[in-house]
Amino acid sequence: MGLRPIHSKVRTYLQHVLASDTPYPEALRDNDSLRSEALISLDSGPQNALQPNYKHLPVAYHGRASSVFVSGTPIHRPWGQILVDPTAEPKIPSLLPCRRLDIELEIGAFVCKANEPGQPIPVDEADQTIFGYVLVNDWSARDLQTWEYVPLGPFNAKNFATTISPWVVLPDALAPFATPGIENDTELLPYLRQTEKRNQYDINLRVELSTGEGESRSSTVITETSSKNLLWSFPQMVAHHTISGCPMRPGDLLGSGTISGTDERSRGSLLEQNMAVAGGLGDMGRLITDALRETGKYEVYVMSRRVPESVPTHISPITGESYFPIIQTDYSSEQAVVNLLEQYKTHTVICTFALDFQAASDSQLTLIRAAERASSVKRFIPSEFNVDYDQGDDVLPYPDKRYHVVARRELEKTSLEYTYIYPGMFMDYFGMPNIPTHLRELCLFVDPTNGVALIPGDGETPMAVSYTKDVARYTALALELENWPLTMTTASDTITIKELVSLVEKNLGRPLKVSHQPIATLLEHRDNTMLPRNVPIAEHFPEGVAQLSALLADLGASVALGAYDFSRLPTTLISFNISSQKLLR
Repeated sequence: MGLRPIHSKVRTYLQHVLASDTPYPEALRDNDSLRSEALISLDSGPQNALQPNYKHLPVAYHGRASSVFVSGTPIHRPWGQILVDPTAEPKIPSLLPCRRLDIELEIGAFVCKANEPGQPIPVDEADQTIFGYVLVNDWSARDLQTWEYVPLGPFNAKNFATTISPWVVLPDALAPFATPGIENDTELLPYLRQTEKRNQYDINLRVELSTGEGESRSSTVITETSSKNLLWSFPQMVAHHTISGCPMRPGDLLGSGTISGTDERSRGSLLEQNMAVAGGLGDMGRLITDALRETGKYEVYVMSRRVPESVPTHISPITGESYFPIIQTDYSSEQAVVNLLEQYKTHTVICTFALDFQAASDSQLTLIRAAERASSVKRFIPSEFNVDYDQGDDVLPYPDKRYHVVARRELEKTSLEYTYIYPGMFMDYFGMPNIPTHLRELCLFVDPTNGVALIPGDGETPMAVSYTKDVARYTALALELENWPLTMTTASDTITIKELVSLVEKNLGRPLKVSHQPIATLLEHRDNTMLPRNVPIAEHFPEGVAQLSALLADLGASVALGAYDFSRLPTTLISFNISSQKLLR
């Protein structure tokens, strides 16, 4: 009798044990002690954004020798599976040529001495196994990498080409440049404790991009860094590589990993540019944060005074590793904000504070000054997302605009590249509560539920409008512009309040009860008439009905006076084509 019948019986028994309605609950399902020992979670959980092993072992990938090329060898553009829309369900990749080819600046070490299988190489003897060093460019297809990385690691994203310099430099030639590397504050296991502390080399490294031919040929310096910016030495890498008993052979090539410094000019790859959204847990900020992540191009961090109790980790589209997306920020200390921006290698800061009180304004001013001082930050989008706040009170009678104006004046003092994004009026307000939106509920001009409308002025002044989701997508697209104009708009259409009322009446199939509010009355806050839907909403304002009435009066007067009529603006705006999702000049 063969063993297959026994295998089948065991398989059937295990299926019964593991079923939710198991006939043997005491075997596993209801046995807490055994469950804790026998079951292992497939998910490591969100508690450790940085993997626990990062500072305890030099993480590496096994590679291949077949596509290691000498510098100057043409590189074939790789093809592979790419997830074009990371938000789509189900997630289905497409076979496409790489569109996000990146470099990784590294040092490589050639092995010259073998060890027997099963015989680890001690860390203090490992330097004798290294013949010499070369420069390495570990080409990386980032769009392929994002899809294939989790949970096993890169494969096609890195197997198509690694370029090395043609000359091998011996350790003796580099001895005068020996120096300590990045300090590791973690207690290492004995096999990784290297006696020699000057275990790196201080060699200036530079990457240049050359374009054109002949007289038109030009070069641009992309990065400048030092080879000392490494946490692990090559002897430590050899010791760790062989601790399992893995044999090394002469000619084996070890890569250092990407070498990056602490400032913008010392990044070892093209995509080490992170985005920070200040106020990214709020209404508009949350949408922009989501839109940035949906591009699959950036590590996006939210700067917040508080950290929510439950925050999932995110997968970096750059490294494929998980990271914790919230940066707890103390805006009372400018230096603390500078340190955070540099620590997280922040390239672009987007502020989305609700600037309706002094403390929020002070925080944005601190953020602007810190961004100017931080070596990594190059771009800044202030908390505007409305209209041109430099318009006078005769057009924009909005007292809180002073918070935006002072931020503009502060930005003008900096060397940062910045832009003002004008969406105009958010159309979300006209669809509440029937359309999904992150905005807090507010009823503007038309109350379909109660069949009434309040028209400021004559209701015939054009008003630029945008949906908040389009504003968020636009902001993400704007980051791809090589140069920013001073002003941009997401508004794809204009409408008057009268036209809005007509559209609502047509949709309802009946007329609304319409009242007009004279501009002078609105400016003087003498008309406290409120749409019925706003009455319960006023309870959420600190000063209740009076505060909300004043806000709505200022907003209505601004619309009637033309603050939302972008055709009046003297500057040329870059607009957004919703259907193609492209920026149009």
